[in-house]
Amino acid sequence: MPNRLLTVAEVSVAARRLVSAHAGTSRLRRAGTSREGRPLLLLSVGRGARHVLVVAGAHADEPTGPTTALTLARRLLRGGITSPAADLTRVTWDFLLCLDPDAAALSRTAEACGGAVPAPPAHALAAYYRASYRPLAAEQPEWAPIEGRHLPETDVLLGLVDTLRPVVQCSLHNVDAGGTFLQLTSGLPGVEKPFARAAAHHGIPLQYGTFDALHWETPAPAVHVLPPPAFRHRLAAGSSGIGRATWCAPEAYGGTTAIIEVPLWASRA
Repeated sequence: MPNRLLTVAEVSVAARRLVSAHAGTSRLRRAGTSREGRPLLLLSVGRGARHVLVVAGAHADEPTGPTTALTLARRLLRGGITSPAADLTRVTWDFLLCLDPDAAALSRTAEACGGAVPAPPAHALAAYYRASYRPLAAEQPEWAPIEGRHLPETDVLLGLVDTLRPVVQCSLHNVDAGGTFLQLTSGLPGVEKPFARAAAHHGIPLQYGTFDALHWETPAPAVHVLPPPAFRHRLAAGSSGIGRATWCAPEAYGGTTAIIEVPLWASRA
């Protein structure tokens, strides 16, 4: 397992090596191309009929996603997870390793973070923010449809949803400070306890409130569920059109999206 955050290029190289070592149960393909011609790589693990789609690198200033996706793929292939979801004869995990590689090329936050440690010194925070880059909402693939735009990266992601019809889409994000929280486009019964246990195991605090989920339903601490469309007029500013975001696309096939936020500095994990 990596002991530091990897760059998008490093994750791509590691994914190719992983597929070479597990050719029978994993595949790597180019799912599409970014606005500037960079590949959008999809790493698939397993041969099951049910799909879980994991989206990393949606925001270039949130560098934990690609490394997390790679680490999870490795654990699945090594049989290190005891869960029905890890049965690779029944479930296929599809990892979009970086949704926005163009923005990632302008952000060097993974390099600035180095080996993430608790309570970093002031110079580490300064280096992180100097390296950080994030485009406007209309240039962010997950959010562009809300702003009336469809980027090539957005179309690739929506195409994957239409093709794979994932039971769950996981969008990997991180916050600069605070704790971890989970946003769901619809309820996932039983998710609250394992989520809290995982946070406690890694020493990551739960964040009990967040502007990102203002007026969402809160069935458990740090777990927020998007209200039905009729109630979305009371959502936080900027979220009133959330039904057009890529997060809600799996609903057409009975799927749910889980947006997982973890604090960048709270734990080595």
